[in-house]
Amino acid sequence: MKVLFIALALFGSTIANATTLNPHLYTLKTSLQVTEQSPNYPYGMVESAELSINSVLRTVKLKLKFPQICPRPKPGQVACLGMSMEDRVIEVPMLSNGVIGCGSTLYVGQKDQRPVDGNFIRIRVLDHSTSTCALFAPNAMTQVEVIEVTSGMAHPVRQYKLLFLGGKLSNRTDRM
Repeated sequence: MKVLFIALALFGSTIANATTLNPHLYTLKTSLQVTEQSPNYPYGMVESAELSINSVLRTVKLKLKFPQICPRPKPGQVACLGMSMEDRVIEVPMLSNGVIGCGSTLYVGQKDQRPVDGNFIRIRVLDHSTSTCALFAPNAMTQVEVIEVTSGMAHPVRQYKLLFLGGKLSNRTDRM
């Protein structure tokens, strides 16, 4: 009987510990608005974005949203012939995160795939929600900078920049 009780206790504690590292519980999210974009960005004009930072998996993910050319068709109707750009998801490993001046938190994610004909992408996220200094724009709690550099294979090397502002990072799942 003691063996059965110990086995159940160990099994129960294993389940409890596994749920505490659920990556979705440690994902910070916010919606972003574009403030600046390179005019020659190859994917088109970005309308908005969604940011998620996962501190367990150590990833920074940005979902870029593009304007829809055609409204979604109603049931039974045919869609228009215009082509709308699909959302583009950029996910990079988090290299660092830490507190900088005034108590703001800086997250940096980066992926360099230029050696295999890919692009270099760096996402810098500045979270002002923990800042101890007065902010000039209190509703711009999150600043995001995306730098993308092409590989230069078959085309000249190009660099693109996107800047975003957003609300406070939160781990609430109903925000997106």
